[in-house]
Order: sequence, then C-alpha cells, then structure tokens
Amino acid sequence: MLYLLFLGRLYEIAPSLFERTLNDVLEDLVSEPVSVGITMEQQRGVGQGSIPDGIISQRSFKLVVETKNHKGFDIPQLQRHLVAFGQEEVRVLLLLNPEDLNATELQTLKTAVSPPPGVLIASVTFADFIAAARTANDRDDYEVEDLIADYEEYCFSDGLLPTTPFRMQVITSG
Repeated sequence: MLYLLFLGRLYEIAPSLFERTLNDVLEDLVSEPVSVGITMEQQRGVGQGSIPDGIISQRSFKLVVETKNHKGFDIPQLQRHLVAFGQEEVRVLLLLNPEDLNATELQTLKTAVSPPPGVLIASVTFADFIAAARTANDRDDYEVEDLIADYEEYCFSDGLLPTTPFRMQVITSG
C-alpha cells in the first residue's frame, strides 16, 4: 500500500521527521522512544578497561504492519506474521485500518493472536498516521505538507478516512 511509500518519503526528507511520526503513533505502546538512525560515541568506556576510539550503534526495532481497508483482521494471518520477529529490542505488530479498534476489540484480538513476550500489538488508523506526520512537521516544511496533503487525499478518495467530520446535517424548512 501507499503508506510505505509515504513513510519512506518522510524518512528520505528527514529521518528525524520519520522518527517523530513513528514515536507519536507508538507513544502509548513503547516505554522508550524508538530511535531511527545511528548513534556515534567517541572514547566511551565499555567495561574491563576497554575504551575504543569510537562506537557506531543503532537500537534495533522491527515494525511489522498489516493493513486493511476495512475494520477486521484475520487472526491466523496475524499469528503467521509473528514469525517475522527476531530478537529486536522493540517489536511491534502494527494494525493499520480506517476505523479505530476500541479497547475491548483490541484486547480480544491480542488474546486471540497470543503474541510471544515482548511483541506489542497496536492498532492505528490512517488518520492517526496523517495527524502524527503533521505534528512531527514542526519545521513547517512545505514539501512535507504537500506530501501529507497528497497522502491524505489518496486515503480520502480510497475510503480510508472517516467522512463523518466533513458532513453537516441540514434541516430544511419552508
């Protein structure tokens, strides 16, 4: 789906923008923010009297995404997706769909899927992703705003965004 292209373009424009978007979406799920990209350290002790000249590292994470253009996920399919995870520090099975799953629905799904310890399951909507990208764009970058607007238009035209906020009830008289 186009959400990967959208996220890829965010990363291409600015990895920090992608990171902020991802952390906004995962905010209530992970204990520490997900770090995207490398960390460089110089002359840091690593134990046993060892002080290398430099260390380049990256925190490991894996986000496995299942997308639906309707509400409802296939439990056996989600269970099969769990094999994608290895020993990453952060492991999230992200369910992306047009409608938010309420707490009861999400808990029922988590129980049915029965992920191994350390694998988190989160449900977000396309609107959540768009809102997170808008929030992350604190530089008011016009290229990013155009990208978000294009993705939002695609989602709207494909029926992936709710239309209720854009409807008005009018009672005619006369």
